Amino acid sequence: MRNAALVTAGIGAAGGGVAAVEWAVTPALLSAPVLLAAETVAVVAVEMKLIGELHEVYGRPVPGNGAQRAVALLQAWANGRGVNPITAGVGIGAVLGTAARKELRDRLLRRFGRNLTTLGPLLTGAAVAGYLNRRATRRLGEDVRRDLTRTPKIIEA
Repeated sequence: MRNAALVTAGIGAAGGGVAAVEWAVTPALLSAPVLLAAETVAVVAVEMKLIGELHEVYGRPVPGNGAQRAVALLQAWANGRGVNPITAGVGIGAVLGTAARKELRDRLLRRFGRNLTTLGPLLTGAAVAGYLNRRATRRLGEDVRRDLTRTPKIIEA
């Protein structure tokens, strides 16, 4: 969890550093949406990897093939919880129903909103974005860890 938090803090700080350069070169501000989208995708990828690693550490590997694991991790990230082994085998349509898609959209928008701090003037955006990313990733890790230690382990025969 510490390493993932440091990586997402670094992503925020790097994005803030690039944004600071963009303030000096005004036409570069046109690339701000691309910068925010790239930062959001990078942070989400690190957090999904963190969820997968926590499952491995607590002896609950995410079942299924690569695509099924990816969908399960995406759903777990959207809910801020561990992977539910009951739904791991169902297809993407069933797993990402209307409510799950809404939760995923809302969580991505919140993450994108936090990344807006990257655009702060000079290097303040880098400091704030790094801090917020680190704090959010740590909180996600704590929530998933609490979820994994609270529920009983399912043993397959």
